[in-house]
Amino acid sequence: MRDTVVVTPAVRADTHWVAQPTDTLVLTREQLRVEVVRHRDTLRLAAECRPDTLYIPRVHEVVRYTPSPTPRTCLPGWVWALGAALVVAGLARLLR
Repeated sequence: MRDTVVVTPAVRADTHWVAQPTDTLVLTREQLRVEVVRHRDTLRLAAECRPDTLYIPRVHEVVRYTPSPTPRTCLPGWVWALGAALVVAGLARLLR
């Protein structure tokens, strides 16, 4: 059995740069992408954290019923005796 758990750890980034009147800074780390665009006196900030799925295996105990195999039963003694009597009777008839 598989359980799906989505875990997103904290991501931090720090930088320093001297910008021109029109400049773009892009920070990328694992699933995080941050874009800072400077156009004269305006700053535009765009950030994106792409989704990620982690599969964490867990063991779940499942109880199953397994029937025991059917035991072979031996034939009762009277069946053997009847069979032997028929064989003897058949042989006696053939030998006459």
